[in-house]
Amino acid sequence: MAVDVASHYQLNTELYVNNPKKNVILTIELFWRKPMRTKSLISLFIILGLLAACAERNPHPMDMSVAVRNAGTKADHEALAEHYEEVAKEMQLKVDEHKRLLSQYEAKSYLYGKRALDLKAHCRRLINIYENAAEENLEMAKLHREM
Repeated sequence: MAVDVASHYQLNTELYVNNPKKNVILTIELFWRKPMRTKSLISLFIILGLLAACAERNPHPMDMSVAVRNAGTKADHEALAEHYEEVAKEMQLKVDEHKRLLSQYEAKSYLYGKRALDLKAHCRRLINIYENAAEENLEMAKLHREM
């Protein structure tokens, strides 16, 4: 049995079957045919894309629970305090950024239409969250400095 394959994409393909009694020609219509390798590559790229989308973009530089448990010396606690202070600074920068955005939304709410109220509430909520996080990180830094 021999199949004439002119290309990977075929609409009409004739399949020649050698019959011992007489030659028979069967016509098989293939609407869309791709090689298995192409399908596998497409599947692989889709899976890799999904995995990349689910990956954490900014992973934490160190496991804090392990670092706190293993901190035994003054230098370890000092390093933890510095880390908490750095995180508090980052949170304060986010607070400042969202306060700036909030003032812009309040000053020119007519530019944002019905979404202005949602944007203001969103900024107020984020300001509250980031301020609390900054305070908690500073408190943790203070506790580690006292150890």
